[in-house]
Amino acid sequence: MPLENPWLVALLSGLAAGVLFGIYRLVLGRRMAQRIRDDGPEHHKAKGAVPTGTGIVFVVLLLAAGVLVTIYGRNDLSSERLGVYVCWAAALMGLLGWVDDSRKVRRGTEGLKARYKLPVMIVVGLALLYLLRVYFADMQLDVQSAASVQPWPVSAPWWLFYPVGLFVWLGALNGANFTDGLDGLLASTTLVVLAGVFYALLDGNEPLVVPAAVGFGAL
Repeated sequence: MPLENPWLVALLSGLAAGVLFGIYRLVLGRRMAQRIRDDGPEHHKAKGAVPTGTGIVFVVLLLAAGVLVTIYGRNDLSSERLGVYVCWAAALMGLLGWVDDSRKVRRGTEGLKARYKLPVMIVVGLALLYLLRVYFADMQLDVQSAASVQPWPVSAPWWLFYPVGLFVWLGALNGANFTDGLDGLLASTTLVVLAGVFYALLDGNEPLVVPAAVGFGAL
């Protein structure tokens, strides 16, 4: 099955990203250009308008990956569903970024206000954390007889799990958002991270191999 071959998933993701990027540039590229911020470096202002919004390519790929894993994965999705959760949560955040970029194009450099973005981030983050907690709880039941050591989310009380998890979630999102403000920095740093994750999950049996391969191949 293609989904069980991380290299094939990465290759198909890269090819699909190239095609989608080309379509994006032809259809929306000229209209999606963002003005350089006034408080940025002076030499950046000489560039004029900078193309933006291509993160929508990742949104499409992650949504498609989640759907394909759901359709072609094992019937009970016992392990694959963790990858599906991550794909869809990342896609939702990418979609929020697309809305933010679109607003910046229409209104100069002003994107969505934090009071609008933060509630969406919190709701999606809490939903993801709940699904992760259910996943690990189900996994604990499956291997309870083996008396193996369970990961921290299983044993942590809810009043500790959700605040800490939400702190990590919001920190990662906003760290990526700030990094994205510098030319090419987010793509290069994320590629290094995903390359390491992809290499570590090459056996294809890990639930996070699909989102890692999709992101690695597309970048």
